Order: sequence, then C-alpha cells, then structure tokens
Amino acid sequence: MARKKCSSYHVPSNNVKYGLKPIKAAQSGAVIGLKCRFCYTFGRAEKVGSKRKPTSNVQAWSPPFRYDNIELHVCGQHTTKWAEYNALEHDQQQE
Repeated sequence: MARKKCSSYHVPSNNVKYGLKPIKAAQSGAVIGLKCRFCYTFGRAEKVGSKRKPTSNVQAWSPPFRYDNIELHVCGQHTTKWAEYNALEHDQQQE
C-alpha cells in the first residue's frame, strides 16, 4: 500500500487558517519559511503540572510544510487562544 504524503508547499490560505506569518526571500520573494503568530504574540501556554517553564522561542517551519504538524503545534501549545481564534469568522481572523 502506498503511504499518503502529508507534505505540501506553501498554501497562502493556510496563513489565515493557522495564524502563520510567511518568511520571504529578499530577492525572489518566494516563501522560504513560516512562523507561528501565536508564539510571537502570546508565547506558549504553560502546561499544568510541568516542572519546566515553556520556551520563549517562536516556532518556525521550512518547506515542504506539513500542515498536520503545524495544526498539532497550534492545538497543543496555544490551546485557549486557538479555541478563541477558531470561534472567529474568517474576516475577523484576517485582522
């Protein structure tokens, strides 16, 4: 059986869907990476019962992008903000 590929190239509509900021090459303007706007704006959520403090690093991804992994990051690291964000209409998410 063939294994389903989960990787993809940059899909501009997913920037709004997952709260991502594209990183573009200076000369060509091609997307060379993505950063999590939730990490940048709010930081990561603290896990209950954890002995370590959450990292302050902003999560970034390079191509080919696996949007399933991006969704896992957003759901796991930004639980409350992600729920609030999903409750918004598409137009409000863009703002």
